[in-house]
Amino acid sequence: MNSSPYNDSTGVPVEALPHIFRADLAQHLHATYQISLKGDGGGDWTVRIDQGKCEVLPGNAPAADVVIATDMDTWNAVTSGTLDGESAYYSGRVTVHGDLYTAQHFASLFRF
Repeated sequence: MNSSPYNDSTGVPVEALPHIFRADLAQHLHATYQISLKGDGGGDWTVRIDQGKCEVLPGNAPAADVVIATDMDTWNAVTSGTLDGESAYYSGRVTVHGDLYTAQHFASLFRF
């Protein structure tokens, strides 16, 4: 069952991630993600997770632990639940650079 307030096909805006963040799963996590989205409405965002807190800032994260890149259609499909993130990765629709262990936990930190 989807417990996100963003449960339609439009997906979750990157800026809204702190609102659907699962702090209980990130009490001991220190990670910086860069989300790079191509297409209309896309851009780059820095997502910082630090001891149960989530912060989203516009722009690149020069020291990101993980860079996740995709297009807006794929981001919206994954965050709306119409496409599995793992399937998107293995089909080449999402690219990930950096610490793959940290990358694997990204989706679980949010109520998509």
